[in-house]
Amino acid sequence: MIVNGAEMPSSLALRIVAIGGGLLLLAAACAGPGATESADAGPPVAGGTLTYALDAEPDCLDPHASPQDITAMINRGVLDSLIAEDANGGLHPWLADSWTVGADGHSVTFQLRTGVSFHDGTPFDAAAVKANFDHIAAPATRSYYAASLLGRYAGTDVLGPLAARVRFDGPVGGFLQAASQTFLGMQSPKAISEAPEKLCAKPVGSGPFVFEAHQRQQSIELRKNPGYTWGPAIEGHTGPAFLDRLVFRFLPDDSVRLGALTSGQVDAITNVPPVRSSVVRDNRALRLTTLDQPGMAYNLHLNVTRPPFDDERVRIAFQRVLDLDGIVSGVYFGQNKRAWSPLSPSTPGYDRETEGRWRFDPALANRLLDEAGWTGRDPDGNRVKDGTPLRVMWPLGQLGQREQRDILGQGIQAEAKKAGFDVVRVPSPPGQYTAQRISGDYDINAMSWNRHDGAILRSSFGADALPPGGQNYARITDPGLDATVKSSLFATDDAARNRSYTDIQKFVVDHAVIVPVYVPSYVVAAETTVHGIVSDAQAYPRFHKTWVSR
Repeated sequence: MIVNGAEMPSSLALRIVAIGGGLLLLAAACAGPGATESADAGPPVAGGTLTYALDAEPDCLDPHASPQDITAMINRGVLDSLIAEDANGGLHPWLADSWTVGADGHSVTFQLRTGVSFHDGTPFDAAAVKANFDHIAAPATRSYYAASLLGRYAGTDVLGPLAARVRFDGPVGGFLQAASQTFLGMQSPKAISEAPEKLCAKPVGSGPFVFEAHQRQQSIELRKNPGYTWGPAIEGHTGPAFLDRLVFRFLPDDSVRLGALTSGQVDAITNVPPVRSSVVRDNRALRLTTLDQPGMAYNLHLNVTRPPFDDERVRIAFQRVLDLDGIVSGVYFGQNKRAWSPLSPSTPGYDRETEGRWRFDPALANRLLDEAGWTGRDPDGNRVKDGTPLRVMWPLGQLGQREQRDILGQGIQAEAKKAGFDVVRVPSPPGQYTAQRISGDYDINAMSWNRHDGAILRSSFGADALPPGGQNYARITDPGLDATVKSSLFATDDAARNRSYTDIQKFVVDHAVIVPVYVPSYVVAAETTVHGIVSDAQAYPRFHKTWVSR
């Protein structure tokens, strides 16, 4: 099967986010994202610096190793991908001119474009593809997400200077979509071979921006790559970035970040606090854009391998005692929607039949806890069984406070208390948090994952996807569920694959393997002098076409 253009849906209707003239553009176009921006902005103007304030700082800048979405977002302008994806799942050439899926479905052969070079002068070729995928798969990289996107990677064969065959021990599955993500982006093979550990501090890609400096707890600075001529055609602009420089400032405090925007210290910010969004809407010099992120919603993964959540009755009780409609609306004021499925509604394969499938039911929760033997109470009102309180441990990682998740967690904690759960939320340093996730030393692990493909369900609930190789943080190994997960991998058409995805979503909700909480959204506020910030299929902002008119 030759794929040169759209490997999935053939439609070129694109979801477009453009900040400029204050428009969120949802357009059908043959050009790429942002092509139909407001005409009164005029032609793009080259030059200038954009300063963009973020609510979190990455702990490692190598997306092959780091699973953080902030790492992927910052690196999108630094690293190019083999494939570009449009918002409908169509796949298009980027660093790969074309690709062929092997007759047995277990390999992909890429024909690569010519004339591409990395920022250190190393040419991009088939050997570079092999070096990158081998780096991701290597145990020494300790990849916590990118390796799961590679799936059952068996190796890469260099067939010629510009031909590489990527092999798998099983079906290709969602690899082609994954190859469009920053996590599988291409880095310099020279940098990988000489000092792979330094990639966490200084990524070396081939993108429109070159990494320049990282000042901890302050900023990351990128500069234009003037020789860039290989952007994906679907963007409608393949040449160098218009901006001379792109600066990311780290301002985790919501009020400080918004104040920096309104005072002109920065040009744009991410994650506007919902309670303050009216400040942006009422300011004629600013514009607000919101886009739901695809992939895994923000879910509470309940560890089914140890008490108390090894008892399904306790898991269902925890799920049903939470008034998530009230909690989510009270925290996000409509900016983020309540989730019903492990998947975000914008994810291909999302099952709308999960909506309303389980409801707030404190009477049922209390009855199930009684049936499970948690009938006693301690002086603090916590349920007790055989002298043991109904206590659940919820470690908090570095990003546990972003997007008002600290306030959200407090609301969940208070609601669960009403049924007698003692939810203990404990901040954990990055190293300890990672160790806890790998070992299973937790009862709740809460997170979201960005991916524009229902295949993310496989790495979230497959029996072979336990950490660190996958994101099965519920640690479930149910044979029936695993058979369904595997059937999605071996499905030969979208309809069969989506049926498997539907069955997975319903299973994990019905058995309270997870508690879906809210749908993350990417919220950008920017000055009206900023134009051409567009989103990719993962809802991350891209700055290749961004320009400023002042």
